[in-house]
Amino acid sequence: MTRFSSILRCWTVCLLCAFCASSDGPCTVLCALPQAFTVTVTSSVSGGPVPGAYVTGDPYGAGDGSLCNQAPGSTCYLPGFAGRYTVQVGAPGFQSVERSITVAEGSGDRCCPGTTPGHLDVALVPIA
Repeated sequence: MTRFSSILRCWTVCLLCAFCASSDGPCTVLCALPQAFTVTVTSSVSGGPVPGAYVTGDPYGAGDGSLCNQAPGSTCYLPGFAGRYTVQVGAPGFQSVERSITVAEGSGDRCCPGTTPGHLDVALVPIA
């Protein structure tokens, strides 16, 4: 595909999205799930990252915690929409904890709502 046709395709999609957002008709555009919040997991003893950190709970994609295990520095990226989330944060060899966060609506449009991403800092206590 040439650079021109790639640019033309991008503009076409952007115009369709703009039309959808400005009309009263049904939304037909598939939207990417926005980032709801991040969780930074550290050790309460060393203050450093925690290998194998996981987050489980109700955010989209957090069911198995795989988003955390793939992220460097024990930072977990959780997608979702505005609302209240309750998650469990843990890691092998550490006590798990439960935390709640409320994510506010952010920029977006009628068809694809956005968020103002939140952030949680969690210091896990090693199991003695």
